[in-house]
Amino acid sequence: MSETCWYNSWQIKKKQNIMPEESILGSFSDELILMIFKYLPKASLVQSMLVCKRWYRIGLDEALWTRLDLGNKIITKGTLGNILPRGIQILRLAQTEIAHPAFLPNPYIDWSSFTCKLQYLDLSMVGINIIDLAEILAKCRQLKKLSLENCKLNEACCTAIGGNENLEVLNLTMCEGINTECLKFLTALKSLTALNVGWCTLDAQSVAFICTALPSSVVRLNIAGCRRSMTDEDIQNLVKQCPSMVELDLSDCTLLTINTIQHLMSLTNLEHLSLSRCYSISPSMSSRLASMPKLKYLDFFGMLTNDAVKLFKSRYKHVELNKYMFSSIARPTVGIRRTSIWGLQVKD
Repeated sequence: MSETCWYNSWQIKKKQNIMPEESILGSFSDELILMIFKYLPKASLVQSMLVCKRWYRIGLDEALWTRLDLGNKIITKGTLGNILPRGIQILRLAQTEIAHPAFLPNPYIDWSSFTCKLQYLDLSMVGINIIDLAEILAKCRQLKKLSLENCKLNEACCTAIGGNENLEVLNLTMCEGINTECLKFLTALKSLTALNVGWCTLDAQSVAFICTALPSSVVRLNIAGCRRSMTDEDIQNLVKQCPSMVELDLSDCTLLTINTIQHLMSLTNLEHLSLSRCYSISPSMSSRLASMPKLKYLDFFGMLTNDAVKLFKSRYKHVELNKYMFSSIARPTVGIRRTSIWGLQVKD
């Protein structure tokens, strides 16, 4: 055999050896390959899908894409349009930069009618065009928990959020653009149990509306930071609207007075109350609050002297004072852990 013929024969055998259909993997059933793919990190899975058409088809199986973590990444334009149709249910996009446009034309998908299967979505501090954000939310109809912390919203975004009838947890901490019109869509969520609208610079009209229109299903609420817009009357209306409240954060609502304490005393299920830096409330009211039947945690930061704190702790051992400096209501992650959102794993 000539040297040229030998070399060509060797090249053919080499190509045959690396083709998955001709290797031992080629004899595996689709189900077995799918099982192997389940153990691969997402980056390796994507690379495997480039090997051949069969592996690409198997790699698109929704069982492989239940959860995905793209936090702190830079996502190029159109990438979300390739990801969402794969059936993802748990998605973390916190602190991610998403290029415009988020969706590119696709001959196989009609984006105008497409709805994804997302149930848990973390978009905290995401860098995104507000038009793209509204478009992403408009494609979600099955959300149960959603975080948009420190995002800029508009009426289109809130309209889309309101389309998720089964939404239970909503985190809007430090969001911009929320007004009364936006709140009308949010307060229509009858399955809502936890809401965080702390430090959203809500005006007096918005605060008054949310305290009278909030669904009675809400048992955990953070509406901190309403320094010049929250009044005792608002608290009275809130207590009437949500009598089963378990956790409430009213920190930095500086217009609240002793009258608010009287209203709060009627919340017989309240376990955690935050009144930090509500300077118009007398520090002595901490003792009265300690008599609430189910109260376990009382945050009174900036209100009591060191001696007063020691005295409180010695007298009311059943209530933990100033244990939590920051609220965790509706937030997807607490502390430094970033491998899960709302207790659900996002990494394989």
